[in-house]
Amino acid sequence: MEPRCPCIDCGKETMYTDKEVEEQGIDDIDWYAVHNEIWKKYCPEQPDDYISTPESKGYFLCIKCLETRMGRKLKRDDFPDYPINKKNLHRYPE
Repeated sequence: MEPRCPCIDCGKETMYTDKEVEEQGIDDIDWYAVHNEIWKKYCPEQPDDYISTPESKGYFLCIKCLETRMGRKLKRDDFPDYPINKKNLHRYPE
């Protein structure tokens, strides 16, 4: 199946349904949000007025590719306190 929300650098799927996560045992979820300043700096391809959604087929980066662009690992404080980030924060100890 073609990825719904592919990473623009590597093509990896970045969004899974809860059912897919449970059935496939996926634990590296790449559906997240970082602070706007980080995203604007490291994903300059995305226009300022663009809103990413699963339907937009737009500007998605898996965490590994964002870290590669940044030249460092993400830290917990790179992520705003949004519900979308709750599944990833265990990967980033305080």
